[in-house]
Amino acid sequence: MREIKFRAWFITHKRMFSSYEFMGMSGFVDFLKNKTIFPMQFTGLLDKNGKEIWEGDIVCMEDGGSYGFKHEVLFKQGMFCVEDDGTWFPIGQFYSVTEVIGNIYNNPELLEK
Repeated sequence: MREIKFRAWFITHKRMFSSYEFMGMSGFVDFLKNKTIFPMQFTGLLDKNGKEIWEGDIVCMEDGGSYGFKHEVLFKQGMFCVEDDGTWFPIGQFYSVTEVIGNIYNNPELLEK
């Protein structure tokens, strides 16, 4: 069974909080209503280096030994996936050739083409 964990990006603090940190914060529901935090779920998978893969992470995927395919990890159509040219690919099929290189809040420039 996979471990279910959450983290959240707090706009007002400009940093990521673990679920242990933000669950104890007063006003958490108010933050959600006001869209000042963005919760993300752990996929239950580790990348090729043993790092946890989270929704909102930016991952680099190997293609024949070379890198270059950078994608945001999303939860769509009932699965954690990456999107490429309008097609959704389950991250679980590729986690062994995937490396987490950042996330969409701390490193948005990684997705710029």
